[in-house]
Amino acid sequence: MNLFAKLSVCLCLCHTPIANAEPPRDTTCEDNAAWGYINKSGDVVIPLKFERASSFHEGLAAVRWKGKGWGYLSNTGKIVVPPNYNYAGNFKEGVACVQKKGKSASWITIDAKGKRVFKEFENCVQPSDGLILTTKEGERGYYDLSGKLVKPLGKSWWSKLTKETPEYHEFKSNLAAINFPEGDGLGQCGFLDKSGKIVEIKIKNKCAVFDVHGDRAKVMVSNSKTNSFKYGFVDRQGQFKIDAKYESAGEFYQGFVSVERKYRWGFIDKNGKILIPLKYGFEDYDREHDFMNSDPRFVEGLALLYTGRKYSDVQKWFFFNTSGKIAINVGVAQIVMAFSEGLAFVSNDSKWFIDKKGKRVLDVSQYYENGGHFKSGLLAVCKPQK
Repeated sequence: MNLFAKLSVCLCLCHTPIANAEPPRDTTCEDNAAWGYINKSGDVVIPLKFERASSFHEGLAAVRWKGKGWGYLSNTGKIVVPPNYNYAGNFKEGVACVQKKGKSASWITIDAKGKRVFKEFENCVQPSDGLILTTKEGERGYYDLSGKLVKPLGKSWWSKLTKETPEYHEFKSNLAAINFPEGDGLGQCGFLDKSGKIVEIKIKNKCAVFDVHGDRAKVMVSNSKTNSFKYGFVDRQGQFKIDAKYESAGEFYQGFVSVERKYRWGFIDKNGKILIPLKYGFEDYDREHDFMNSDPRFVEGLALLYTGRKYSDVQKWFFFNTSGKIAINVGVAQIVMAFSEGLAFVSNDSKWFIDKKGKRVLDVSQYYENGGHFKSGLLAVCKPQK
């Protein structure tokens, strides 16, 4: 895969207004399965009667009623938004994207009461850092929650930098990443702050920058001689704090970031000091779910890695703490997922959840769903219908 193709995979979702509006995906439960929710004691608190069910986000979960459509439930099972939609996405900053029924099948934005908001926009939009990146009446830019254009993204303000059309990210931590791709997908890169000031990342090689997490942002830097690229990290002023020397990298969470060389993962701090040596593996089993993690990261103070280089190897899993020490030796398992609300899913011949002491506290082998995360105290589960 060339540089442009890889960059497109990494960045394309950042510029799609309804990227977060995809319906919750299910690849592990059969089409005739019934979904519902259990609590941390294993009790069924919302009956298994839905065709699909997602995790809770901001206190609401998108579910699909048989023969009706998608709507939203509270964690008490109360219908908060009736099943009036073809699809329903997850809530973010108080709003969610839904697809209307009917011939138009248009996407709109609703609030937690099911009321349509942001009517002035043609498609569904969701804010990030209090601003909306979208196009309104032919004018692309960042809009506030009232629909007022805060920063237009017309040609005039960036044409001094490059003739290429820039790629804009949503605002994160008060900065928006901007990339100016050239023929191979990389070019100049930098940030835009909310006052409209551009922070350029000054580097001789071509680059692409990702979203800011805390006070660091990941940067992809090209090497034209080898037709390859490496990853490093800059601060909010665009200055490199960690040289671009890693083959892959995650994002900073809880003060640390995962980095990879020769398919071996480890962790470093914000100054590049090694916390966990680069000798472990990682598989993002959450990819097919709505709680996706695509790189190792610290969640609730713990990071998940395993030993074993290939799929055929025996994989022994560990949770590391922020001191770089093994906090939980999970042992051999097929699937292990990150902690959420104090519990982590483990699968081998059976399926169960462990607490932060590594103790098995909940067996979920009776359910067909292959893992998950507790949200709002509940876990979405399913069984084949009889």
